[in-house]
Amino acid sequence: MNKQEFNALKILHVAFSIGTTAILLINHFLIKKVAFNNLNTKIDTKSLVVIGLGTALAFLSVIIFKKMITTSVETPSDVQIRKAYILKWGLLECGAILSLLFFFFLNGHQLTLVSGLTLLLLLILSGPKESNFI
Repeated sequence: MNKQEFNALKILHVAFSIGTTAILLINHFLIKKVAFNNLNTKIDTKSLVVIGLGTALAFLSVIIFKKMITTSVETPSDVQIRKAYILKWGLLECGAILSLLFFFFLNGHQLTLVSGLTLLLLLILSGPKESNFI
């Protein structure tokens, strides 16, 4: 992968990260302020399902990414690497947005917020590393 393609991949990663962060901040300032002063100790089934789905998407993103990168006998092509990263980031973003929107719009449990923030952190930290490609 040359430097120009790597930079394009980095820009795409930043777009995924900023988009998800913007959704979080817009919802925080316009819909519902995040406050942990009244912690809910009872968790409902819907919140558990959303947390489980977010966790499953995180594991699925790692498994599919590794599978897509290691399926080729030789070194993976640039297109294969790009597809693997986009799918990984898309799955992480989907889980994060699902958890965050559930918290903001359906009054989900605080654990759904923590789940969404954790997936957002995984999304931000899963960017391409220059030492792996160039």
